[in-house]
Amino acid sequence: MPIRAVSDMLEVGVKWDQADQTVLLSDPANGVDMMKTMKAYFLTNVYAISAAQYQDADKQSMETSGIPCSHWLQLKLNRYAKKGDLCAGAFNVQGKYDAVTFQYYSDKNVALRVLGDNDAVLAEIQVTGGQAAYSVDVPLMKTSQLTLQAEKLEETGLTVDQDIHVVCL
Repeated sequence: MPIRAVSDMLEVGVKWDQADQTVLLSDPANGVDMMKTMKAYFLTNVYAISAAQYQDADKQSMETSGIPCSHWLQLKLNRYAKKGDLCAGAFNVQGKYDAVTFQYYSDKNVALRVLGDNDAVLAEIQVTGGQAAYSVDVPLMKTSQLTLQAEKLEETGLTVDQDIHVVCL
């Protein structure tokens, strides 16, 4: 049985430590699975750039970097997006949480930002495309609005394989 399923049943936190290649079990999880329980109130949707949120009720699943998931946020910058274009999804977290933990993956190099109130940068991550999914903990400092934003870093060709998909689990 997968360790994530067992930890969820027991309400025990589980994390992956990439540096040590170990699974960490902790005290009962007190956070919230944002992608599973909260609906984004804003998703970018303009020419060449779109964001989408998938939740359990959508009955879709995918595998990212070997991790099966039923709920995620996808930030897509397609081949017509320009260098510097942004794609985002925003959530109203109402200042209830001290931190957010999530995993991220991208098939191409991007800058991933976690923004708080008034677009304050809480974290900026240079994501190397094609790497295994990583987990990150970001202190929220009583943020009310939480935005996950991807920025296209390079000009790319116009073929379908140049589309950028950033996934936050």
